[in-house]
Amino acid sequence: MRKRIFLLTSLLVVLFLSSLSGVAGTKSAFVTLTGHITANGSNLSGVTVVASGAIGGCGGGWTGTTSLTNAFGYFTMSVPDDCYFIITPSKKNYTFDPAYWQVTPVNVGETFEFVGIPN
Repeated sequence: MRKRIFLLTSLLVVLFLSSLSGVAGTKSAFVTLTGHITANGSNLSGVTVVASGAIGGCGGGWTGTTSLTNAFGYFTMSVPDDCYFIITPSKKNYTFDPAYWQVTPVNVGETFEFVGIPN
């Protein structure tokens, strides 16, 4: 429950700050977001990764995207370069650390790492 309240509060703060900075309503270019997921020191394949909760210009109506980790535990997705959003991994019988990443425009070359913890 605390994580949900924190997540909602974080999104509201980002929305407020983006409205003050004039980000809302701008057009975005898209960039590739990359990440890696492991569990017990090994690559974790078949993890669904969702980018959602878009705030800001977000590429003319971008509402999110989904990716799946490959055999080496890597995922890629195309996201707006000036958008604020959350990326969240999920796989049956796993929890993740961190539970999500709050992305405040993607830095080219930045990789988002998660560790899967078997339930």
